[in-house]
Amino acid sequence: MPIAVERRGRVAQIVFNRPETGNLMNAALFAALRDALRAAAADPAVRVVRLGSTGDAFTRGGDLHEFVQNPLKGGWEQSALYECTLELARFQKPIVASVQGPAIGGGSTLILNCDIVIASDRAGFVFPFSSLGICPEIGSSYLLPLAVGERRARDWMLTSRKIGAEEALAAGLVTEIVPHDMLEARADAVADQIAGYAGEAVRATKKLLQDVHLAALEGAIQAEMRALATLMEGPAVREAVGAFFEKRKPDFSGLA
Repeated sequence: MPIAVERRGRVAQIVFNRPETGNLMNAALFAALRDALRAAAADPAVRVVRLGSTGDAFTRGGDLHEFVQNPLKGGWEQSALYECTLELARFQKPIVASVQGPAIGGGSTLILNCDIVIASDRAGFVFPFSSLGICPEIGSSYLLPLAVGERRARDWMLTSRKIGAEEALAAGLVTEIVPHDMLEARADAVADQIAGYAGEAVRATKKLLQDVHLAALEGAIQAEMRALATLMEGPAVREAVGAFFEKRKPDFSGLA
């Protein structure tokens, strides 16, 4: 299974579980995450979701083998990516995430939908859309400027450069940094602390913080999906994916 789910008291643990691939994200993983979030939302005993991953990487981004087939070809409105993104945007219980290593592409955009993000001192973040011939997703075109500021968001998304843990903390992308061997214990402690509070009050607090932005966020998500569906059929993606598998630098010079 691409995701492992278990209950720990009032906390639902959702763990990306494809360590042999660096937890690459594909349609099956997004569908499993969507279903796990729906189950946690419907379970009155769950007060907090604790999101993590196995292996050395939080996730190394989208599975480029699937890019070749274009998972949005059948219509983005029915895609697992879109449905999972909406679940994240609308999720009414707190999500505490831990990031132990590289969080590339969807890994970096997904954590923007989490309430608290605790990073290892080995963590790193990349928003590689320009370098892959695609555009932002998972609501990041709205959420990243909100989190780190408009100017910095443009820098990170347009240059596709790596952001280290310290820069991510200073910018507001993550909540705190801890030594690598303390990461899981610290994230568990924060999740347990929140789960110990009155669930109704915590949900009401998140809803107040969430509802201010929800309509704009949903509009941004739909605009992202429309743009992504178009770009996935374009020549820039084919060149980027081909270059990756051929271990060369992509050449976009002949493209618009």
